[in-house]
Amino acid sequence: MNALRLLIGACALACALALTFGPGARAQETELPGVSADSVHEDFLQAPGVEIEPPAAPGELPVPPRPDDPRTEAFRRRIHAGDNDVVQVGHDVVIERGEHVLGHVIAMGGNITVKGVVEDDVVAMGGDVYVEDGAVVRGDAVSLGGQVHKSKSAAVLGSNVTVGGLPKQFFDFRSLGLIGNGMQFLTSLFKLVFWLVVGWVVVMASTERSRRILDRIEAYPFSSLGWGVVGLIAILPVAVAVALAAALLAITIIGIPVAVMLVLGYVLAVCVACLWGGVLGASALGGWLVRRLSPRLGEPSLVRNTLVGIATLGILGMIGPLFSAIGMAIPPAAILGRTLKFFTWLLQLVVMLTGLGGLLRAKAGQVEPLRMPWGPPRVAGPPPIPPTPPVAPATPL
Repeated sequence: MNALRLLIGACALACALALTFGPGARAQETELPGVSADSVHEDFLQAPGVEIEPPAAPGELPVPPRPDDPRTEAFRRRIHAGDNDVVQVGHDVVIERGEHVLGHVIAMGGNITVKGVVEDDVVAMGGDVYVEDGAVVRGDAVSLGGQVHKSKSAAVLGSNVTVGGLPKQFFDFRSLGLIGNGMQFLTSLFKLVFWLVVGWVVVMASTERSRRILDRIEAYPFSSLGWGVVGLIAILPVAVAVALAAALLAITIIGIPVAVMLVLGYVLAVCVACLWGGVLGASALGGWLVRRLSPRLGEPSLVRNTLVGIATLGILGMIGPLFSAIGMAIPPAAILGRTLKFFTWLLQLVVMLTGLGGLLRAKAGQVEPLRMPWGPPRVAGPPPIPPTPPVAPATPL
């Protein structure tokens, strides 16, 4: 029985060796159906027709691929992260043949002529778009106030958009500057109306306190301005201190609402102080103008002084953009407009700081100075003496 088993094992081993090293095994190794003989070349994984570029020497820039090279598309994809736009204002734009723009081409107040390749949109505002023979625009070709002219052999992969009815002069540099200054003029007008309403509400809600603060400002104007500068500088350090205190309070769950209220209270206090200070500064300026121009502006009063001061600052803020708009045709007017803008901004800053300083100096219009709980007790003065009634003259007998 054991001999039979050894005989069977020897036969199986002989068959295995024959299948492995015999002529049939060599045929299976060399004759694979459906595989070309050159598929086992060392660079068979490389795409056919594409050469492997040797690495550049140290310090030597790589040579860019030729337009007809199969690697051109891969090269363009690699540098696509450096997209750049071509933008011109008041001038024509020409993309010459052989140029390749990876971004947008935009002309404001000029025409665009494309002879090469543009990857993104071509937009002409106040001009025409010309896509000549052989040119390629991979985005949209848009003309606002003009037309899109496309040759037969040109390619626009996006849409051709023409928006007519808009005159070309509308997109001129001067026209756009005039429109921008006009919008700034309207914005200043709306700001004036807003501040007139805010100033009236503030002085009506705090009449007595505002009167006491204005008395202090009128008595010490330069000192109030200094206090305002100090208060403006102190906003940032105090904000840092409040943030640190809020962070310490937020460590515990109970302190989180207190920290939130502390931060919100500080922000609200700064906003109210700046707003109130600006209104008070404008009221002080208006009172000075009313007294100088009296009786044309009537008798000085808190509401009148406030409205006159705010209106003065607002009108000065509108004159600057108006002269800048005129300066598009008369250059000296533009210089005057920029000067008025700077002067108005400086005057508004001084007025706001003066009002803020008066607010701090007068302790928000307190009737009596603030007393700390640990300070000395306030000593009550003697009661006021009642007035003596007048004595009637004696009648003669």
